[in-house]
Amino acid sequence: MLLLVLGTAPELSEFYTRIHYEEGVCIHVHKSVEKLVGTNGAVKQVICQDGTIFDTDLVIVGIGVLPNIELAQQAGLKVEQGICIDAYGQTSDQRIVAAGDCVQYFSQHYQRSVRVESIPNANDQAKIAASTLCGDTKTFDSLPWFWSDQYDLKLQIAGLNNGYDQVYVRGNLALGRSLAIFYYKQNRMIAADCINRPQEFMLSKRVISSGIIIDPVILTDENISINDLINANNKGS
Repeated sequence: MLLLVLGTAPELSEFYTRIHYEEGVCIHVHKSVEKLVGTNGAVKQVICQDGTIFDTDLVIVGIGVLPNIELAQQAGLKVEQGICIDAYGQTSDQRIVAAGDCVQYFSQHYQRSVRVESIPNANDQAKIAASTLCGDTKTFDSLPWFWSDQYDLKLQIAGLNNGYDQVYVRGNLALGRSLAIFYYKQNRMIAADCINRPQEFMLSKRVISSGIIIDPVILTDENISINDLINANNKGS
């Protein structure tokens, strides 16, 4: 099974909705666009199906992406939702390597096939592919991670949260401009969203990569410092 979508918990959406409102941004949800109206190639109005009209200077449409796999298909390489590669970056033709957003690979961390769209992932895969071409074979097993900068907030995401069954929050959703959200599946951390929380991000990467079980009650207790948790994790690893 291939999982491509990276979602967030309602708690993170709630946090960012508050932040954007505090910054003067008005968010409209549950709206369907009927048509765009403009002149000379410039959109002037967005008309919704419920009759709402928004005057606009700029329209940004997010419709997702499709990987460029046509060349690989023409070359006869194995292609599914991306160009299939092994742990060495090799395609179905071992003379050819591939890396980046267009490739699909088996994640040892999540035990499933994934296609990850992120700069760190592409960089790490490129290094593995280059090593393979040079005859110095190394395996690719990096934990996916992502980031987003909005206002004075840096969101750092560790891992993939698909299939989580519990969410735990360190911080206050209603106040402040920092917190960490931890995604658990079957009592193990599988991903984390950390906003202005670099220490929580580093701890999460370590915990997810190592498979160590950490009690979420302790993790969300801000009376316990992250340094203490990191030190305890280092001793246990």
